[in-house]
Amino acid sequence: MKRLALLLALLLLLTACGVPAGEETNGGGIGDGELNGGITDNNGAGDTTGGDTDNNSAGDSTGTGGNETTGDSTNNTGSGEGQQGTVQDGTQDTNQGGSQNTAPVYPAGLSPDPGATDGGTSGENMIWFFKDGTLTLRGTGELMDDPRGSDYIFGPWRHLRLQVTKLVVEEGVTRLDAQIFAGYTELREVILPSSLQTIDTACFSRCTKLERVQFSEGLVEMGEFVFYQCSALQELTLPNSLKTLGSNAFTQSGLQKVTLGSGLQQIGSTAFRDCKSLTDVVFTGDNLSGFEFGLFMDCSHLQRVRMPKELSVYNDKAFNGCPDNVTLEYVDGPLLQVLVKLNPHRNWVMVE
Repeated sequence: MKRLALLLALLLLLTACGVPAGEETNGGGIGDGELNGGITDNNGAGDTTGGDTDNNSAGDSTGTGGNETTGDSTNNTGSGEGQQGTVQDGTQDTNQGGSQNTAPVYPAGLSPDPGATDGGTSGENMIWFFKDGTLTLRGTGELMDDPRGSDYIFGPWRHLRLQVTKLVVEEGVTRLDAQIFAGYTELREVILPSSLQTIDTACFSRCTKLERVQFSEGLVEMGEFVFYQCSALQELTLPNSLKTLGSNAFTQSGLQKVTLGSGLQQIGSTAFRDCKSLTDVVFTGDNLSGFEFGLFMDCSHLQRVRMPKELSVYNDKAFNGCPDNVTLEYVDGPLLQVLVKLNPHRNWVMVE
């Protein structure tokens, strides 16, 4: 009886300790996953640990699938059905194609030419595209600064500023805003449409290789510093439609000869200042209000100026720094007669 009571007590003790009768403990991990130095060999049980994960489960694995949740792991299989997973550090799985640039959505009726290698939109009614060194603007309305702020002031094509050699602005564009092409040091040619009415401040300033600008009748206003330091620009004929030319518009440019259209009414101070190569200037109209301060200041090689037919204002420093023997051609008029008498050292020549 004592032996039987002792056996019953031992059985009750083992049951209380949680070890089922007849089962052995092996001193290792319990369950399907086998712990080995912090690395889990996941054979379908879905156990997770810190450290690297070696996922050996197939897409049709049993259990809870082969999902990995460790911070630096890359999923090669998904749960249950073998779907592709994602890299847990935020990088898209390359097996799904990776991230791709989204193609721009162009406004109705506007599209770039075939073969364009870059492009996008500018505002609601305008697109731009780049092909073989040529940047083309197509659409209608004003080409304005990007509303996102100063980082975008030079337009959405600013990354191409060292690749653009030619600019074509197509019919429909009415305005080019301030500095929109400033510092395009490889730009050599610009073609402008008749729809363009305004070129704003410093639009093409410091385009040091710009050689040719094709204007169309329709341009009304050209702002300050538009062609400042365009040292390769040698000859220009401005359209008759132009009424206002801003201060310093051609300062320090490479101009040798310029013809100003008949519609010009106002020209800002120092518009041609320090144009060292300038030799010939021709005014073709009779609507100009006058010569402002320093208009041709320091144009050290100036040889001839065909004066406007009428002047209401003449600043006596308009020709400071110019040669004394510069020839000033004029058509007889009240103010010009006075100027001839006040400046006898100038080479005044009356023309028909």
